[in-house]
Amino acid sequence: MNYIDKARELGEALSLTPEMQGLKLAETAIMADPPSQEAFSQYQDKERGLVTTQMISKIVPEKDS
Repeated sequence: MNYIDKARELGEALSLTPEMQGLKLAETAIMADPPSQEAFSQYQDKERGLVTTQMISKIVPEKDS
């Protein structure tokens, strides 16, 4: 069995853990509630902006982090 098959097997095993199941339930709950979905979307946008800033300048303004 090669490493790609092993990685796939690991991914499948991880997807069955209680932690991942809880994460999936939380995601479903967030997506079912429009205000929560909007807040989560804003959070993701801000996170992407911070990561981009870090990649470009390596310095994130304190107020943004």
